[in-house]
Amino acid sequence: MSFCLVIGREFKGYGELIYKTLVKNGYEPDFILYVLPNYKRIVSNNDFKWYIRYPAAVAFFVVPTVILRFVLKSYFPVVGRKCFISKDINSKKSIRILAKENPEIIILFSCGYVNKITCELFHNQLLSAHAGKLPEFRGVSNVEWAYLENRDLFGSFQFTSPSMDTGDIVYETKLKKNNNSESINQIRDDAFTQLYSLFSKSLSEIQKTGFQAVTQTRTRTTRYKMHPFLINVLKNKLKLNR
Repeated sequence: MSFCLVIGREFKGYGELIYKTLVKNGYEPDFILYVLPNYKRIVSNNDFKWYIRYPAAVAFFVVPTVILRFVLKSYFPVVGRKCFISKDINSKKSIRILAKENPEIIILFSCGYVNKITCELFHNQLLSAHAGKLPEFRGVSNVEWAYLENRDLFGSFQFTSPSMDTGDIVYETKLKKNNNSESINQIRDDAFTQLYSLFSKSLSEIQKTGFQAVTQTRTRTTRYKMHPFLINVLKNKLKLNR
């Protein structure tokens, strides 16, 4: 099976984990495409102050890719595979690269919103991971909701669709809960570490079933980004230190 890895952030942490676990399990991507975040995604990232976000967003928008590739060379380490760089997963350049290389499966990690045109051009090829059971647990904060509601924690792999977490399900499995965590961040990190280690399992399932994914029911989720009050309830419930 030919496949590629599309990464929307620096090659470390979960991105590196995905690559290493794929290779370890005999699934080495044919190439890697690094997609830089678009203007909207940068300015909405509250991890950075506004006076950093806005200049960075403008720079990423106007500076040519070839210059950004040189400036951010430590951002994209050499892994011995064919590598490309583009701006935004939905850009003409990204679509041109993916169409030319023509992989059967395109694994997405932290690429932001994938629009309808891109999803239709690469129907049942764009594979993404989700830490929650679908369709009940769509959107964000699903790890927290599973702990708060005493529900099983799931990892789901789906063919990406324009509406959030509504794509056909390729592979779904239970994840282990960490009942000895000291923080919400640790609970989330443990869940996503397990999740992103399972892309090879999803590829095996695709090969086994011949791309026959399970269509989701159109149930609307009632769980959205968890309110800070409920976060505190969860901390007290799990007796977390912070």
